[in-house]
Amino acid sequence: MKTLALSLFAFAGLWAQATGATFEVATVKVSPPIDPRGFTRGCRGGPGSKDPELWRCTNATIPMLAARAYDIKHYQLTSPDWMENANYEISAKLSHDTTNEQFREMIRNLLSERFKLQIHWTKKEMGMYELVVAKGGPKLQEWVDKPADDPKSDKPGAGSEKAGATDADGYPNVPKDCNGCMYMNRGKARYHGSKTAIKDFADMLANQLSMPVSDKTGLAAKYEITLSWSSGGGIGRSPDAAADADVGLTMEAAVQQQLGLKLESKKGLVDILVVDKAEKTPTEN
Repeated sequence: MKTLALSLFAFAGLWAQATGATFEVATVKVSPPIDPRGFTRGCRGGPGSKDPELWRCTNATIPMLAARAYDIKHYQLTSPDWMENANYEISAKLSHDTTNEQFREMIRNLLSERFKLQIHWTKKEMGMYELVVAKGGPKLQEWVDKPADDPKSDKPGAGSEKAGATDADGYPNVPKDCNGCMYMNRGKARYHGSKTAIKDFADMLANQLSMPVSDKTGLAAKYEITLSWSSGGGIGRSPDAAADADVGLTMEAAVQQQLGLKLESKKGLVDILVVDKAEKTPTEN
């Protein structure tokens, strides 16, 4: 009975991909070979951006697009290995008043029509964290809106205007006008967010730790948050683990020491999207 229910759910998901909102015009093509000296990967534009009528992706992968289409984290998706190394260029036009849900539906349809994507859902038990207030209380700076003419309104916060520069401890500076940004340099990382809700901060932690993080702090305000940690390893270690020369300060330890919050380890069931099949070469535009 459970197998039948899962099969019906998978079939319904496939049918939904081929109906509903679509891009006005969309061009999809295989990316040129990647330059081993470095490359750019990401998408820009679309709803809520400075260019809501044009969505463009560079070196996008099918798993990356599927995660966006189904509004899930990358740890909630499994796919064939080849999909991680197949990159695509996408340029798509849409109406300026397209909603986020319509936008996700457009991407689902694009994946179905151009790549013949086939998926199903399942559940998997995995480790996760609950973000709680640590003993001693939070060490957070609550966000306060400042008038535009307030000389303190352009306070640098975590960094300086010189992106890529580091402080005395070797942590990269985050430009003062870069909200919700993270910089990494030589094994050290720094995140800075202004007017940040704890739920959004928990989502950032989840992306970095590759596991679910749920907000259990009960903190409803918005904050100016700066977090500095070692990016070279230590993910999954106890938040109480001491920093050392090899591992440095783990993200878990930094959250507790710098913010007065704590990541408590749990286990639970997580919804997983399984990509069963897709065409490596997209259909013609």
